[in-house]
Amino acid sequence: MAVPSLQTQPASPAVAGRKPGSHLADQNGLTPPELLMLSYAPGYTTDTTDFQGFWEHQYGITAPGPMLTDLVDRGFLIVGGPEQAVASQTGATLKDVLREHGQKVSGKKAELVDRVLETVPLDVLAARFPQRHYQRTELGDTALAGSPHINYAHSQMIEGVDIFALTRMVQEHPGRPWRDLVWGHLNQQVIDHIRDGNWGLARNCRYNMARFLAEEHRYADAVAMLTVVAYMDLSGMGNGFSLDNLRIYGPNFFPYSESSVKLSPGLVRDLRDWADRAGLSEQEVGEVAADRISRMSLQFRLFTDQEVAQIIVAELQGDTETLETIYDLAMTRFDRDYPGMREPYWRH
Repeated sequence: MAVPSLQTQPASPAVAGRKPGSHLADQNGLTPPELLMLSYAPGYTTDTTDFQGFWEHQYGITAPGPMLTDLVDRGFLIVGGPEQAVASQTGATLKDVLREHGQKVSGKKAELVDRVLETVPLDVLAARFPQRHYQRTELGDTALAGSPHINYAHSQMIEGVDIFALTRMVQEHPGRPWRDLVWGHLNQQVIDHIRDGNWGLARNCRYNMARFLAEEHRYADAVAMLTVVAYMDLSGMGNGFSLDNLRIYGPNFFPYSESSVKLSPGLVRDLRDWADRAGLSEQEVGEVAADRISRMSLQFRLFTDQEVAQIIVAELQGDTETLETIYDLAMTRFDRDYPGMREPYWRH
């Protein structure tokens, strides 16, 4: 079955009154950037002029302010009063206000907000906090809740997935869960990157797939996918890898302490965290790794299947001695199979 394409379409700035993404407006007439703005709006005030750069660079919105005003006019936002201004303050500021009015300052922030609103006159609060924050209306809340893919596409920064591309896919496949669309896209990206020899990009897609599974609390599956990522990381192959250039890569493979081919701290941290959530011991993670990588093959690799599983377990245990031993064995094997390839290439 063909996997739908999620190739990103470049955002174009608004021209002649046309809004970026207007052809992708939902049933409420909201474009993808407008839906995203509903999420960000409570953090802005009516006098905000310094907006994040992504509005222009990613979505073609050169002036986000008028979008807020338009959403107010259309009933998706309202301008809040002093109550909302109080709720947006830090706990320290709220305590200062309470001290000024002889009130106790103990409690959580929600309690401090309630106490300020109960004990300090609104006209005093309006003068103290003149900024007015935007609030979503019920209509705005409903619209945002109806497009959960918008915030996901914006926050995850997955290759080929942005708020325009994913919205287009959702609209083209009504009734199909948007997360299934993202998964299908990631899987196809892995296939495409491997076909093109971009092993680093394929690895990144696998990592995103592992995170995707963890988001769904499928931690055992996420651990299994991370062991695949580890296998790719330990292969020694990156984007555009070629055996013809082995002399360039070789000097950086060994020993363990100086190797550019080892598991990143972030991967080990995720592996440890998700294994713990899945109730898997370190040895069980090693067994999962051995099972998963036994089904895979790569055109080049530095370590045997067994060694990869052992490296994963040793990294989880912080066992540097074992790691050094495994890398030394692999170095001996590499020197036998590829003599002279660890000498700096500029010497030849």
